[in-house]
Amino acid sequence: MVGSWRWLSYAWCMTAGFLHFDPETDTIRLNGSATVMLTLLMKAKFGERFDPETLFHRPLADLIRQLDGASNLPPRQSGDCFTRDDLACIAREVFAESSRSGWWSMSAQQRIAYLQVAAAPWNLSNEQIEMVRQDVDDLLFRSRQIVAAAEDGAGVAAGPA
Repeated sequence: MVGSWRWLSYAWCMTAGFLHFDPETDTIRLNGSATVMLTLLMKAKFGERFDPETLFHRPLADLIRQLDGASNLPPRQSGDCFTRDDLACIAREVFAESSRSGWWSMSAQQRIAYLQVAAAPWNLSNEQIEMVRQDVDDLLFRSRQIVAAAEDGAGVAAGPA
Protein backbone atom coordinates (compact mmCIF):
# COMPACT_ATOMS: atom_id res chain seq x y z
CA MET A 1 0.00 0.00 0.00
CA VAL A 2 2.84 2.40 0.81
CA GLY A 3 4.22 2.00 -2.70
CA SER A 4 0.89 2.96 -4.26
CA TRP A 5 0.79 6.14 -2.15
CA ARG A 6 4.27 7.08 -3.33
CA TRP A 7 3.23 6.55 -6.93
CA LEU A 8 0.08 8.61 -6.42
CA SER A 9 2.05 11.45 -4.82
CA TYR A 10 4.60 11.35 -7.63
CA ALA A 11 1.87 11.35 -10.29
CA TRP A 12 0.15 14.36 -8.72
CA CYS A 13 3.43 16.28 -8.41
CA MET A 14 4.15 15.72 -12.08
CA THR A 15 0.74 17.05 -13.13
CA ALA A 16 1.06 20.49 -14.75
CA GLY A 17 -2.00 21.88 -12.97
CA PHE A 18 -1.08 20.61 -9.50
CA LEU A 19 -2.04 22.62 -6.41
CA HIS A 20 0.26 25.46 -5.45
CA PHE A 21 0.60 27.10 -2.05
CA ASP A 22 1.32 30.81 -2.18
CA PRO A 23 2.87 31.75 1.17
CA GLU A 24 2.74 35.49 0.43
CA THR A 25 -1.03 35.46 0.24
CA ASP A 26 -1.50 32.34 2.41
CA THR A 27 -3.58 30.70 -0.30
CA ILE A 28 -3.67 27.46 -2.19
CA ARG A 29 -3.95 27.91 -5.92
CA LEU A 30 -5.87 25.09 -7.52
CA ASN A 31 -4.56 25.69 -11.04
CA GLY A 32 -7.40 23.64 -12.48
CA SER A 33 -6.94 20.87 -9.92
CA ALA A 34 -10.11 21.13 -7.82
CA THR A 35 -10.53 17.36 -8.13
CA VAL A 36 -7.08 16.74 -6.64
CA MET A 37 -7.72 19.10 -3.74
CA LEU A 38 -11.13 17.53 -3.17
CA THR A 39 -9.55 14.07 -3.08
CA LEU A 40 -6.92 15.20 -0.57
CA LEU A 41 -9.51 16.82 1.70
CA MET A 42 -11.82 13.80 1.54
CA LYS A 43 -8.90 11.51 2.44
CA ALA A 44 -8.14 13.84 5.35
CA LYS A 45 -11.75 13.80 6.48
CA PHE A 46 -12.60 10.14 5.98
CA GLY A 47 -9.12 8.54 5.92
CA GLU A 48 -9.06 7.89 9.65
CA ARG A 49 -12.45 6.32 10.17
CA PHE A 50 -14.71 9.22 11.07
CA ASP A 51 -12.21 11.29 13.04
CA PRO A 52 -14.38 13.76 15.03
CA GLU A 53 -11.82 16.54 14.60
CA THR A 54 -12.50 16.63 10.87
CA LEU A 55 -15.91 14.95 10.78
CA PHE A 56 -17.72 17.80 12.55
CA HIS A 57 -15.52 20.66 11.26
CA ARG A 58 -17.93 23.07 9.54
CA PRO A 59 -15.31 25.13 7.64
CA LEU A 60 -13.76 21.94 6.26
CA ALA A 61 -17.20 20.71 5.21
CA ASP A 62 -17.90 24.05 3.51
CA LEU A 63 -14.56 23.97 1.69
CA ILE A 64 -15.14 20.38 0.60
CA ARG A 65 -18.56 21.35 -0.77
CA GLN A 66 -17.11 24.36 -2.61
CA LEU A 67 -14.35 22.27 -4.16
CA ASP A 68 -16.79 19.50 -4.99
CA GLY A 69 -18.89 22.04 -6.89
CA ALA A 70 -15.84 23.32 -8.76
CA SER A 71 -14.55 19.86 -9.63
CA ASN A 72 -16.97 19.11 -12.49
CA LEU A 73 -17.70 15.69 -10.99
CA PRO A 74 -21.19 14.23 -11.37
CA PRO A 75 -23.62 15.50 -8.73
CA ARG A 76 -23.65 13.43 -5.56
CA GLN A 77 -26.80 11.73 -4.41
CA SER A 78 -28.06 11.95 -0.84
CA GLY A 79 -25.77 9.84 1.30
CA ASP A 80 -25.07 7.40 -1.51
CA CYS A 81 -21.70 6.46 -0.01
CA PHE A 82 -22.75 5.62 3.55
CA THR A 83 -23.51 2.08 4.69
CA ARG A 84 -25.63 1.31 7.74
CA ASP A 85 -22.38 0.62 9.63
CA ASP A 86 -21.05 4.05 8.58
CA LEU A 87 -24.17 5.72 9.94
CA ALA A 88 -23.81 3.80 13.22
CA CYS A 89 -20.19 4.96 13.42
CA ILE A 90 -21.26 8.58 12.85
CA ALA A 91 -23.84 8.14 15.62
CA ARG A 92 -21.15 6.86 18.01
CA GLU A 93 -19.01 9.90 17.24
CA VAL A 94 -21.98 12.25 17.69
CA PHE A 95 -22.64 10.63 21.07
CA ALA A 96 -18.98 10.76 22.10
CA GLU A 97 -18.78 14.47 21.19
CA SER A 98 -22.27 15.33 22.46
CA SER A 99 -21.21 17.04 25.67
CA ARG A 100 -18.77 19.30 23.79
CA SER A 101 -20.91 19.92 20.72
CA GLY A 102 -24.07 20.85 22.59
CA TRP A 103 -26.02 18.07 20.83
CA TRP A 104 -28.50 17.72 23.68
CA SER A 105 -29.44 21.41 23.56
CA MET A 106 -29.64 21.64 19.75
CA SER A 107 -32.95 22.07 17.99
CA ALA A 108 -34.00 19.46 15.44
CA GLN A 109 -32.85 21.76 12.60
CA GLN A 110 -29.48 22.35 14.28
CA ARG A 111 -28.99 18.59 14.66
CA ILE A 112 -29.76 18.07 10.98
CA ALA A 113 -27.24 20.77 10.02
CA TYR A 114 -24.64 19.19 12.35
CA LEU A 115 -25.15 15.78 10.72
CA GLN A 116 -24.95 17.28 7.23
CA VAL A 117 -21.53 18.72 8.16
CA ALA A 118 -20.42 15.19 9.01
CA ALA A 119 -21.65 13.91 5.63
CA ALA A 120 -20.19 16.65 3.42
CA PRO A 121 -19.96 16.69 0.46
CA TRP A 122 -22.87 14.25 0.48
CA ASN A 123 -26.21 15.08 2.04
CA LEU A 124 -27.87 12.59 4.32
CA SER A 125 -31.42 11.63 3.46
CA ASN A 126 -34.20 12.13 6.00
CA GLU A 127 -34.15 8.37 6.61
CA GLN A 128 -30.40 8.37 7.26
CA ILE A 129 -30.70 11.34 9.62
CA GLU A 130 -33.41 9.51 11.54
CA MET A 131 -31.21 6.38 11.76
CA VAL A 132 -28.33 8.39 13.22
CA ARG A 133 -30.63 10.25 15.61
CA GLN A 134 -32.18 6.99 16.79
CA ASP A 135 -28.76 5.39 17.25
CA VAL A 136 -27.63 8.37 19.37
CA ASP A 137 -30.77 8.06 21.50
CA ASP A 138 -30.17 4.30 21.85
CA LEU A 139 -26.60 4.95 23.01
CA LEU A 140 -27.90 7.39 25.63
CA PHE A 141 -30.48 4.85 26.80
CA ARG A 142 -27.85 2.08 27.10
CA SER A 143 -25.51 4.44 28.96
CA ARG A 144 -28.28 5.27 31.40
CA GLN A 145 -28.93 1.55 31.91
CA ILE A 146 -25.25 0.98 32.69
CA VAL A 147 -25.16 3.85 35.17
CA ALA A 148 -28.34 2.62 36.85
CA ALA A 149 -26.97 -0.92 37.07
CA ALA A 150 -23.71 0.35 38.53
CA GLU A 151 -25.55 2.47 41.11
CA ASP A 152 -27.79 -0.45 42.10
CA GLY A 153 -24.94 -2.94 42.14
CA ALA A 154 -27.01 -5.11 39.79
CA GLY A 155 -24.34 -4.94 37.12
CA VAL A 156 -22.18 -7.55 38.84
CA ALA A 157 -22.83 -11.09 37.62
CA ALA A 158 -23.29 -13.50 40.51
CA GLY A 159 -22.19 -16.51 38.50
CA PRO A 160 -23.73 -19.99 38.59
CA ALA A 161 -25.26 -21.12 41.86
